[in-house]
Amino acid sequence: MQARVKWVVAVVVLLCAISGALAQTVPSFSGNFSFVPDSPRMRSVVATLGVEQTATSIQLTRTVNGKAEVEKYMLDGSTSEWKTTTGIPIKAFVTWHGSELWFDSIATPTINGRTMRLHSTQRWQLSKDGDTITEQIETEAPNMATEVQRYVHVFKRTK
Repeated sequence: MQARVKWVVAVVVLLCAISGALAQTVPSFSGNFSFVPDSPRMRSVVATLGVEQTATSIQLTRTVNGKAEVEKYMLDGSTSEWKTTTGIPIKAFVTWHGSELWFDSIATPTINGRTMRLHSTQRWQLSKDGDTITEQIETEAPNMATEVQRYVHVFKRTK
């Protein structure tokens, strides 16, 4: 009887491990994408997004109207730090929430001799066919007319 109990426990543990591994399958956002404007005022924006994702990191190359910005994040939840091309310090980290990738960052620009703290959260979702990234952005900044600004950007894979 004890052998049967041990066997049943072993099978249950194995099934739990397999289902846990399947539940943690994350999408690959790797590829090149183009911004899809959602309003007439955004039609003049020409933007691309290059994504290189490995098991341990994700690197983004955002190009807006010909100016490229490179961001690199570690996928283990550790903090990444860099400066934008205009010298603004950024501290950020990413985390998986199911199949969504969440970017959390703090930018500290100095404007008129005063350092501000801008907090941004981006939630990325990849379409089932893998051709569309939907990026939901919330930005908080003290002393702004609207405390929280929300945007949704869509990027389509380039063929």
